[in-house]
Amino acid sequence: MSNTLLDAIAAQATAHPEALAVTDTHLGHTLSYADLIRDAAGVAGALQPLNVAGSTVLLALPPGTQWCAALLGIWQAGAVAAFVDISHPPGRLAAITDACSTRTAITPDGKPPRWAADTTAVAPGATTGVTLDQPPATSGCVFHTSGSTGTPKPVLVRQDALAARTEALRTLYGFTPSDRIAQLTAPCFDAVLWELLPTLTAGAHLLIPGPRHRSIGSELVAWLHDQRITAFTCTPTTLTTMPFAELDALRLIVLGGETLHTAPLKQWLSRYRVANAYGPTEATVEAVMALPITPDLDPVPIGRPLPGVITHVLTSDGQAAAAGEVGELYLGGMGLAEGYLGMSRETASRFVHLDLDGAGPRRFYRTGDLVRELDDGQLTFVGRADQQLNLGGVRLEPGEIEAIALRMPGVQAAAVCAVPAPDGPALSLYAVASVPVTVAQLRRHLAAHLPPSAVPSRLRLVADLPRTTSGKLDRGALTKLGHPPPVHPDVDLPEDVALLWQRLTGTSPTGADFFADGGDSIAVPALVHGVNESHATRITITDFTADPTPACLALAITTTRKELP
Repeated sequence: MSNTLLDAIAAQATAHPEALAVTDTHLGHTLSYADLIRDAAGVAGALQPLNVAGSTVLLALPPGTQWCAALLGIWQAGAVAAFVDISHPPGRLAAITDACSTRTAITPDGKPPRWAADTTAVAPGATTGVTLDQPPATSGCVFHTSGSTGTPKPVLVRQDALAARTEALRTLYGFTPSDRIAQLTAPCFDAVLWELLPTLTAGAHLLIPGPRHRSIGSELVAWLHDQRITAFTCTPTTLTTMPFAELDALRLIVLGGETLHTAPLKQWLSRYRVANAYGPTEATVEAVMALPITPDLDPVPIGRPLPGVITHVLTSDGQAAAAGEVGELYLGGMGLAEGYLGMSRETASRFVHLDLDGAGPRRFYRTGDLVRELDDGQLTFVGRADQQLNLGGVRLEPGEIEAIALRMPGVQAAAVCAVPAPDGPALSLYAVASVPVTVAQLRRHLAAHLPPSAVPSRLRLVADLPRTTSGKLDRGALTKLGHPPPVHPDVDLPEDVALLWQRLTGTSPTGADFFADGGDSIAVPALVHGVNESHATRITITDFTADPTPACLALAITTTRKELP
């Protein structure tokens, strides 16, 4: 291994070869640091004959010990790891494969995935390790963000940026070999690197839960307790689904991905050391942080730049914003992404060279986020400067969703916006059809091409979209179009479940599915957790997502009642 991150992990393996590196608590699989280095070398050996150095390799594995070893093996082979969540729709995965031009994949069985049939695939453990010597600059990773044309935008992050951010975070958090860090993030999101890299370079232990513990609040808390987790990261929304508990081993919670409101989390903020982290994928996971967050903070800051990060707040005319004045946040310094892979125009529009302090032009990323500087010098998030949305910690480009909707035969116009809902903004799509199209058909089409978080929870077919006097789409008037009227429910739900459904969707159960009623993927864990807690059912997120209807819940409740003595 020949670069900073891999050298640091290999050094831990040399010093403590039998120390536990990664454990999948669901499957019972464990790798020591010696095992991890051995398995990574095996992946690199399988990739070597394919001449992948400098190219992208699709990391098409579920979360687990093999995923961790495969990532290091890709880097050892001098390649760039393209991250995907293999549970996403095949159409979305095919678009990601095309966007990063990958022709090689690592899959569980060594066979090409059906959505990338022309790739050459290898399986973890296919060969024994070999010694490779690839320059660090050829390796890195690719994450995909929402693109306005309907095509995912591949963000290329090189090894030096990853190493700089890893060192800053490991030092800030004070990780040591005695730490036990949870990996809760899906493998397609950049926060997975927060969990993995500072942990392994510190010689600590990464623990990965199964799907049930990962997604249901009370069971996640129980898992954190049983595994004596010392640190984890999640969105504020996820933490609100978790009943407060005294976790003796826990010393750090890092929240990020969406705006933090302290009121629902006062117990957590009073008991534990909590950080509020901010950073787009283009700035390598995290760039700005506030630590600690206390229950009395209002507004809650996103904090100050991490070591090596440069921040500037500029007004719309490119001038430095005064303290307290709103402006767009520009990020520079160590840790910036290379740009958008194969998208030179988009890269040039977002990664710009500016001389902001008289030291000569330097490279900055235009975040599109509006911030203001507080009296104590910390930054606070205000909103977006463009149409991009951030819901439940996921960045969404309305244009991408609209472009996918327009691919459905008969849909001639579409517009996406966020509308107010009881538990926060709900992603909504308004569509104009030239032939008969049902909401259910449109939703199935969107679900086949978008990740669950990008499928609008509210859909409405309208005669026309509102326009300004100049003929442009009037997004501000979309919410005035209203929502479909409720339909009387086909099944009876217990009163507490019906009220929970109404709180999460904004309407009483209609007999239609949860998403048609106004729910979204972020609210599903709260619904499933509430029903399981109050009715002793054992519904999983997967069960309900497959059949997101009142009938599904009613059947589970009835079945449980029959099984109880």
